[in-house]
Amino acid sequence: MKKKLSLIFMTICTAAAFVITSVKNENSSADYTPVWNSNNHPLIIIDAGHGGLDNGATAYDGKPEKTYNLSLAKALESFFSAAGYDTVMTREDDGDTDGKSGFDKKLDIANRLALANADDNRIFISIHLNLSYSPTDKGFQVFYGSKNPESKILAETIRNKMKQSDLCTRVRDVYEAPSDIFLQHNIKVPCVLVECGFISNVEDYSRIKSEEYRTKLMYTLFCGITEYLQ
Repeated sequence: MKKKLSLIFMTICTAAAFVITSVKNENSSADYTPVWNSNNHPLIIIDAGHGGLDNGATAYDGKPEKTYNLSLAKALESFFSAAGYDTVMTREDDGDTDGKSGFDKKLDIANRLALANADDNRIFISIHLNLSYSPTDKGFQVFYGSKNPESKILAETIRNKMKQSDLCTRVRDVYEAPSDIFLQHNIKVPCVLVECGFISNVEDYSRIKSEEYRTKLMYTLFCGITEYLQ
């Protein structure tokens, strides 16, 4: 057991060292201290938005949102796993979750909902990119679910941590998820939808295309979530 804990500690420190150093070079006032897991912590469900035939939004270069969502989700999952948290991803490849060769949007959403609501000891983090018809709209934003009051607290903690990082072009205010976002209004456990930037904004998208930036962003998100879990 001691060897296993030592290995976990070394792994997360190695993985995070580059991220912490890089981000602190950009903003020395930010506080980045990962919080180590305990047996009381919930299962972390990481939802890479869209997938399969559902591309989500499309960037000006033709790249679909779903691809970046998956990359971001995998980066976030790697930090939680290395720190010893139990995690589940709604999808781990370019497919959707409906288990069919075609695409059934209702079944895909139902599968994600069932995973989120399987028991009370879990949180649901959905990763997306935003889209606007105005090319000047930009920035990071968190929306929270309506069924659990903890969702708003989680969203605000994430926003505050992201604000400290000075990574994003803008950190927008936290809001309850729009009524048409089915999952956020039907998930019973704490849940948030994280819009990691506007795929329609040149400045945001130039950052999102960078793997280094995506890693820094997800490490900051990891820190915000673990701060909430304290």
